[in-house]
Amino acid sequence: MSAGTVKVAAAKEIIPPGAEVTAKNAGLVELPRRLVPDGAVTSLDELKGKRVSVARLPGDLITGACLTDRKVSQIPSGAAGFFVPLGPAEAGSLKPNDLVAVVTCPGAGSPGEVAGVFRVASVVQNKSDVGEAKAEALLYGDEQSVVRAAPWVKDGHFRLLIRGGM
Repeated sequence: MSAGTVKVAAAKEIIPPGAEVTAKNAGLVELPRRLVPDGAVTSLDELKGKRVSVARLPGDLITGACLTDRKVSQIPSGAAGFFVPLGPAEAGSLKPNDLVAVVTCPGAGSPGEVAGVFRVASVVQNKSDVGEAKAEALLYGDEQSVVRAAPWVKDGHFRLLIRGGM
């Protein structure tokens, strides 16, 4: 571990998904080098023209993994949302306003069921801190469906059925 401190980017206020990172909502803070995560942004110049794909709360560090060049749609008022990791085929075919169903995959011999039907707010494709392609979709719907589907998504035991835009 290295001794000393380093300046890293952090949110000064709530930055919602899709919002551009600016000098008003982010700044540099000084932290002990041992507390700085891999991929932490160390210069405000790295943030120019970037948006967050994941909400940042005041004090949250800003890493390359949570930044995107693309506009990320906001979810409508009254709806709940969550991010879903995508495979290459899904990332290439999903677009905003598509309808998707999250289907549970409990295990061999067990039938899955629809945990919820959601709208796609946005599809974000980035490179991870180690350079591998990474894609995710921001889905939104009613809160009960999100609560039902989110644990399956978090555990990776789900499939998406894509219906397309309406």
